Amino acid sequence: MVEQLEKEFIADINEGADGTDSRCGVIGELGCSWPLHGEYKRSPSNSNARPFDFEKRVLQAAASAQESTGAPAIIHPGRDPKAPSEIARLFSEAGGKDEAHGHVTPGK
Repeated sequence: MVEQLEKEFIADINEGADGTDSRCGVIGELGCSWPLHGEYKRSPSNSNARPFDFEKRVLQAAASAQESTGAPAIIHPGRDPKAPSEIARLFSEAGGKDEAHGHVTPGK
């Protein structure tokens, strides 16, 4: 999943978004909840679904795409005082640069 998202981000920047020649200048806005949400996988043989870290994987893909393209990433953290710094940490650990965040004021 991370590799596919990374390829999509890179293609949007280098080639154009959604089959057009309009190239993106930034990665994002990456909207995050707080705490970061997973996505549940269910199958007929597994009724006890386990979450996997969907939002963390999106952040990893964006960080990798940023390393490849040099494009800034805009991240909208969840509405919690801890969210901006924790999401910035996760993004940085994945290789991203903490360059731009949108809507960093925690909700009241």
